[in-house]
Amino acid sequence: MKQSWKIPAICGILMVVFNVIVFALPIYKTPVVLISDIAVVIAIAAQIPISSIAMKKGTTVTSKVYGWPIISVGLRYLAAITVCAMIFILISGVTLIFPIWLPVIVYVVLYGAAGIGLIAAESTRNYVEEQDIRHEEKVGFMRKLYAETTTLKRNVTDREMASCINKISEAVRFSDPTSSADVFDKESELYSVWGEIKEEVKANDTAAVKSKCMEFQQLLEERNSMCRIAKHNKA
Repeated sequence: MKQSWKIPAICGILMVVFNVIVFALPIYKTPVVLISDIAVVIAIAAQIPISSIAMKKGTTVTSKVYGWPIISVGLRYLAAITVCAMIFILISGVTLIFPIWLPVIVYVVLYGAAGIGLIAAESTRNYVEEQDIRHEEKVGFMRKLYAETTTLKRNVTDREMASCINKISEAVRFSDPTSSADVFDKESELYSVWGEIKEEVKANDTAAVKSKCMEFQQLLEERNSMCRIAKHNKA
């Protein structure tokens, strides 16, 4: 995704406004004033790559939301650096007696803290997204199965077959949605039987559909029982 022009534009405006304010102030332009001005300009410019990193995975609303903490860290440290800079600028520009080493140390510490905060925020974002992906993978099978049973139920015209498919659809709906390695084999059997049910529906074999639906429900009960046991063992 291309970098939006709005963020660089906003940063450019902020740089101009800050520099105009600093150089318009009726104070001496000491080395501390210049260092502080540069520190703020760097902090403003840093918001461009920070926003780019925060939104690099922004293909969905959820991923964009996860990027906001990263932007928040950047903005907080920009505010902190700006406040410190204004204090140093005003004191140094008025008194003319102010050690250069003090603002340098303060800015280095703030930049370092900002870097650590950004790394932590990015790591947290990655971890949360990984957990979301794993969760989607775990519940994906049952969601897919429920969607397929619901679709077939709506398309079947035979009442007896529709009733059987409705029962297994509701059974899937109220089953444990989370899969695990413990039930993968059972779910493979379950999906295989589901495939056979679809074939029997196409063949319009009501008796076979009823038989396969009963087999499906039995397998589903076994799968749900295995899920309960697996969760109990992990507890």
